[in-house]
Amino acid sequence: MSLIGRLLKRAFTRLRGTGNVGDGAGASFGGNLAALLQQAQELASTQHFGDAQTLFRKVLDRDPQNLEALLWLGISAARERRYGIARDLLERLVRVDPGCLDGFNALANVARLERRWQDARAFYGKALELDPDAVAVLANLGTCLREMDQPAEAQAHLKRALEIEPDNTDALFGFATVLIDAGEIERAESCLRRVLALEPRMADAHMALGHLLLLRGAFEEGWREYDWRHCAEVVEQEPVYPYPYWHGDPIEGEVILVRAEQGLGDQIMFASCLPDLQCRARGVILECDPRLAPIFARSFPSISVHPRRANDPEGWRAAGINPDKQVFFGSLPRYFRNHWEEFPTRGAYLQADPVRVAQWRERLDDLGAGPKIGFSWRGGTPETRQALRSIPLSEWRPLFNSRGCRWISLQYGAAAAEVLALAEAHELPLHHWQQAIDDHEETVALMTALDLVVSVPTAAVHLAGALGRPAWVMVPFAPEWRYLARGECLPWYSSVTVLRQQRPGDWGPVLADVSARLAVLERRSR
Repeated sequence: MSLIGRLLKRAFTRLRGTGNVGDGAGASFGGNLAALLQQAQELASTQHFGDAQTLFRKVLDRDPQNLEALLWLGISAARERRYGIARDLLERLVRVDPGCLDGFNALANVARLERRWQDARAFYGKALELDPDAVAVLANLGTCLREMDQPAEAQAHLKRALEIEPDNTDALFGFATVLIDAGEIERAESCLRRVLALEPRMADAHMALGHLLLLRGAFEEGWREYDWRHCAEVVEQEPVYPYPYWHGDPIEGEVILVRAEQGLGDQIMFASCLPDLQCRARGVILECDPRLAPIFARSFPSISVHPRRANDPEGWRAAGINPDKQVFFGSLPRYFRNHWEEFPTRGAYLQADPVRVAQWRERLDDLGAGPKIGFSWRGGTPETRQALRSIPLSEWRPLFNSRGCRWISLQYGAAAAEVLALAEAHELPLHHWQQAIDDHEETVALMTALDLVVSVPTAAVHLAGALGRPAWVMVPFAPEWRYLARGECLPWYSSVTVLRQQRPGDWGPVLADVSARLAVLERRSR
């Protein structure tokens, strides 16, 4: 459950018994208001949120200063990502009752969801002024500080929360994430298992445990836990299709729909399981990101490939598509990749358009002699650990100074001006061709024509690996599960070499390693 969802679950615990509920103008309404409030609470507690909202609004219409209605509606608005409305309601709440700890805690959570870090920290501080031992606030502040990349302070607040309440699952969960960042995998796993012993259906803890198990290569149990992602509030929920789910049972005579989910890199990575699925089913229908549809159609010609569509089962039927069963893309490894030896040893499973490849090779040849190297320096988004997954382009200069190599940007987003400015300022052999970034057909053709890809963790690494092209990926000290916890090899891609950061935030030794490897590559290419 998300931080807002978990706060919603306990929205009324502090207000009850404080004497604040119903204080103010609404007190004169008497029993009718109390009955309305009780009915709203019951609906909220049974997760009938829409009906609860309606009743809480009626409460607020009668009693504009009702603390419980303001708190619940504010949290509910935040849960629906209507952050402006949430702020207005919660600010009204703390104006009515400056001593409302839950109001400041909720305001901090909203600020955190909006990535207004300093506001979040200030609101958590106000809540702790009211009660320095408020475990929920200490846990939330600790997690917020982790997101602000302040691990020592984060750990201190989470430890304090656990000293007060050792079995608090929010604090245990937050502490586990800090331990993962610190590379303390065994302690983190122990914390997560403790959380699940206390709260067996906490989906986010199951999903985190799945990531951790996959990180250390415990694939069989890891995939089972990973399937909890569909219950977690931190994951966008997929639309409902009316077909039964496949759970690994025999499907020799059946047609199975593979549902698109997650990001571009994940779909590329999981696509290595498609040939395995084809061997079991009578037919496979693949739904995928529209950018990947032509590439998958070429690479898996006996699979019926369709761009991801809205929740429209009638549209499928109208197109003559009526599968017997469905499975999510990310669930395929659970049935085909439970042990290292089950990962394929073949190099490429995606294929570029040969005509485009020839055109890109010709264009690369025009750059002159030397290895042609694709590079990407920024990965993810602010929500997916972009700061940890990125290396400022200026820090790449020692690599670019190697005159024997020709460097081609593979960076998505607003990158062209940054590349060209650095190239002009220091007379570096850098190139950025936007058409190769905007069209993934061009991207895979260019990658196929390159000699090497050097990148931080991005979809470019997955594309290079799936194409069987040599790639060096520079991963942070606390890597994502896809890159495992140790070693230079990945089970997914035999052509990808992993270069690992040894200390958090210190890319110097990694870049020096890349430089040394490039020197060897240059000598071999002469």
